Amino acid sequence: FFAPMMPLWQQVLSWGLLLWPYLQVGGQGNLSDYPCGDTCKYTGFLGQKTAMYPFIAKRNDCPTTMKRSLIPIRPPPSPPRRIPSHMLRDFTQDGEVSLMHRYLSEVVTVTNTTWDVPRHCSALFPSPVGAFRCTKDSSKLPYELECCVLYTLLQRHASSIIGKRGLIVGSRIPWVECMLLNIQGRGLKGRGAAELITAEYGPIIHNEPKLKTY
Repeated sequence: FFAPMMPLWQQVLSWGLLLWPYLQVGGQGNLSDYPCGDTCKYTGFLGQKTAMYPFIAKRNDCPTTMKRSLIPIRPPPSPPRRIPSHMLRDFTQDGEVSLMHRYLSEVVTVTNTTWDVPRHCSALFPSPVGAFRCTKDSSKLPYELECCVLYTLLQRHASSIIGKRGLIVGSRIPWVECMLLNIQGRGLKGRGAAELITAEYGPIIHNEPKLKTY
C-alpha cells in the first residue's frame, strides 16, 4: 500500500505531532536522568549466530533516546590523550576490541602550515612519479596501503587528470598533490594536472605555482 505523497508542510506537521511528546522535555536535565538502557549495552543479549558476528535485537527506548540527543553537552577544552576510564568499556565493545595508542591533534590554530612542495614530493616519492612502484617505494607515504590504492587508481585514469583542474578537500601533507602534479601516463603527452585547489581548515603557505589553497 502506497499513500499519495503529502505536501511538505503536511509531512513536517505530521512528524512534529508524532515526535512532540518525546521532544517537549528535551534539553533539560542531565544524561544520567535518561538512561539509554539496551541501546548502550554490549552484553547480556541472546544473539543469533551468523557467519561473522552474532545478530542482536535490542529493545530501544525511543522517547528516552530522543530526549538524550537534545541535552547540550559541553566538550572538554582539549581532546583527551587517552580514552576516559568511564568510556573505555563502551569504546571497546565491552573489551572485545583491542586498542593501540596513537594521539594526533589537528586542532586548527592561527599558525600557518608551510609546504615546500618540491621537497615534499622528492621525499615522498624517491623515484619519479611516473616510475613509482608501490611495492618498492611506498614506505615513506603517510598511509602506505591506502596511498598505493589511490596511486594505482590515478595512474589508471591519468588521461583524465593530465592537463585538467582538480580539487582536494583536506590536506596536511601534500602527498595527493604530489601525485596529481607529477603523474604521467604511457603514451600520453604532458605531465600532471594543470591546476590544483586544496581546501583546508588552516592557512597553507607554499611555493607551487600550479597549486591554490583556501
